[in-house]
Amino acid sequence: MQLLIETFTVPIEIRALKTANIYRLETDDSAFLIDSGMSDNSIKSIEQNLKKIDFVFITHLHIDHLGGVLYLHEKYGIPAYMNHLDLDLIMNANEDRDGYIKRHSEIFRVNGVPPSMVEEIITMHPVIRYFDYYSKLDFVQDYRKINASGIKFVEVPGHSPGSTAVYIEDSRDLFAGDHILDRITPNIAVYGDEDDLGNYLESLEKVRAMKVDRIFPGHGNVITEPKIRIDDIEKHHHDRMRAIIAALKSPKTAYEVARDITWSKGRKMDTMNFMERNFAILETVSHLKHMDRKGMVRRIEENGIIKYSYIQ
Repeated sequence: MQLLIETFTVPIEIRALKTANIYRLETDDSAFLIDSGMSDNSIKSIEQNLKKIDFVFITHLHIDHLGGVLYLHEKYGIPAYMNHLDLDLIMNANEDRDGYIKRHSEIFRVNGVPPSMVEEIITMHPVIRYFDYYSKLDFVQDYRKINASGIKFVEVPGHSPGSTAVYIEDSRDLFAGDHILDRITPNIAVYGDEDDLGNYLESLEKVRAMKVDRIFPGHGNVITEPKIRIDDIEKHHHDRMRAIIAALKSPKTAYEVARDITWSKGRKMDTMNFMERNFAILETVSHLKHMDRKGMVRRIEENGIIKYSYIQ
């Protein structure tokens, strides 16, 4: 199979990331984009260089990956596809916005976040901030309807419930979205009752078992030693779990643990903006849920608040 890969690095409105990658793949029978940046601006920055596009595949639900797909559809009629789990999540959230906000607020409340902080964090939550944009994506379809030879879709849940990568078997290339990044570890949040971190670690092992020579990530540079990068990411999560255990000298809520541990570059949660605190708290919840399932910590509920204690 003939394969042409074009990489476009586009601007996004996220301080910590600054850019995202959009890939254009052209095979024997189709040409398509993987992801679409964060907004119309992302697409407009590369629009004059784009050639034929049959469809857009979105790796997962986050706005910095599907924020340009509406522009492409409205201006050029280009169809778009993504995993139905992520698509259902954002469409169901839009159908019951108040219910989604209430359920998400409750995650923070039961994990010990002060009420005043819950309200401020919720206003910065990515899905809630972009409700109106997501509501216009009813044209997006289930990726299983794509008919294109030479490509495979690999479900890698964890970063989101429906996170899905594109695998080109002939070239042993994996277009991984945010499942595996080259410089940072993808955020693992909370999407329901699932063990999101457990799902993510299993997805890493799924990729490890595949024949992959190169990983094209949603942000940053191409990864040419996939197994070494997977090792690094797994080590990060095991180090994070050890830090959580060290913080559990007495029973604590996830909020208290997130406040006590040290984050990347030696930062403490109190120095973060509200978006970053949102990610830090939810990632701590996801780690504690996983550790509870593994029998590493014990979940204790008192007066509607969840605390965790270390099982020695």
